[in-house]
Amino acid sequence: MSAFVVEKRTIDRIVTYLQGQKSYALPEVLRGDPDTLGARLWALNAEAVSQRYTKEPEAVPYVHSIVWGTLTETAIALDCYLAQCAEGNVQESALYRALSRVKESVFSEIVSETPAWKAAIKAGMWT
Repeated sequence: MSAFVVEKRTIDRIVTYLQGQKSYALPEVLRGDPDTLGARLWALNAEAVSQRYTKEPEAVPYVHSIVWGTLTETAIALDCYLAQCAEGNVQESALYRALSRVKESVFSEIVSETPAWKAAIKAGMWT
């Protein structure tokens, strides 16, 4: 599998989503000001690429820009980001694990809004 540093817009979308969540519902590692959080996401992604190719990507200062999106767009951003960070020991970091849980939650929220899910609930699938 190849790894690359995702576009800034991908990180911006993730950070924008996280900033919109109730802070008490987020693990400490995902709290804080958007510039710092975005810089940490950028650094984690760069570390994964570095572990994959043993070459440090160019350091880029991160300044957050608000990027609104649908829940589906956020899910895609999280999925892409986490796939590109799945190198070396990066997956063991608290930041990666916390974002993985956020991704699971976002995917669950999307699925629970589908007509098929609602029909299954209405049909008593959980009784």
